[in-house]
Amino acid sequence: MTADYRLETRLRDGSYVATIPHRNLQFEMGINGPSGIRFDLPLHHEVVTVAAIWPGLHEIWVKRNGTVVAAGPLWDITPSSDGGSITCSAMSLEDYLDVRLCDDIVYTLTDQSNIAWGLIDRSQTDAITGTTGSTLGFTKGTVGLGRTRTMEFRKYDNKYILEAINDMSELEDGFDWWIDPVNRQFRTSYPRLQVDRKLTLAYRANVRGYAVQYMGKYMRNVIRVQGAEPATVTATNPASITKYGRREYGDSFKDAATATELTAYAGYVRDLRYEPKRYPTITVDIAEVNIFDPTILSMGDQVKVIIDDGYVQFNELLRYKGCQVTVGKGGKETAVVYMEDLRELN
Repeated sequence: MTADYRLETRLRDGSYVATIPHRNLQFEMGINGPSGIRFDLPLHHEVVTVAAIWPGLHEIWVKRNGTVVAAGPLWDITPSSDGGSITCSAMSLEDYLDVRLCDDIVYTLTDQSNIAWGLIDRSQTDAITGTTGSTLGFTKGTVGLGRTRTMEFRKYDNKYILEAINDMSELEDGFDWWIDPVNRQFRTSYPRLQVDRKLTLAYRANVRGYAVQYMGKYMRNVIRVQGAEPATVTATNPASITKYGRREYGDSFKDAATATELTAYAGYVRDLRYEPKRYPTITVDIAEVNIFDPTILSMGDQVKVIIDDGYVQFNELLRYKGCQVTVGKGGKETAVVYMEDLRELN
């Protein structure tokens, strides 16, 4: 079974511009930040004109069987006489927030999801930005509430909204976030998405291939965390020091309200990093594991990954955080699935 893919160019307000011929389509889907969209166009084609596709002006909408599965600004176009093709690169909607700066504002004991939306909403409001063209068409969808924070943002810091939201998301007791490509709604999940659908992905069964990166420098066993000045806390793992030698790591948690919170965070980092990190990526055939069916696999789901292949012995419950889809001839699809350690969810 294959899928029907269609690429459209649109304006930021959603206005249709053109349906463009494409090949070598590859795109990512994920949470907590932007994802990429890449494809090639023919250099000589009646539809492929500056009016139909222009970087910085047009968005790319990827439609699979009529449903938008990825969308966002087209940033780069590279025509080349070699092969008579045009290489194109776009990013998902979240990447608009990487070209919007935070304004002067203080949020006091405000839910973190509402802070994130507040930053986006202010940047879309002409009356606040003092200019026209501010709207991105984003609206507030369902957000997960339950964790308040006090945050201050200043123009002087030149901090992008994308960075500010990711910083909050990655704090202890943070949240997952994304912008739905179908309706442009900003959404969050708190607590983080962690549904266990009892799905197992096993090499030589429903997994076609894999790669596992083992990262030795990630391992640290002496963790020093800086809180509000001048507070610092150090956490160690003696067994790891004995095995690997002393490996130090400096971190900060300046939002810690108490010494107990600071100590807990230092312990969390220690327990996460005392061994080299193993990062698996696995390749599946979408005809066998339909990543577009939310009853089978959705962002944030817990998945058992099993790889029994010589040097690689892997059997762990991980969290699905994104994928890269490659569309071959005739719409044949494969996906590289990205996972993360459940311990990384603070």
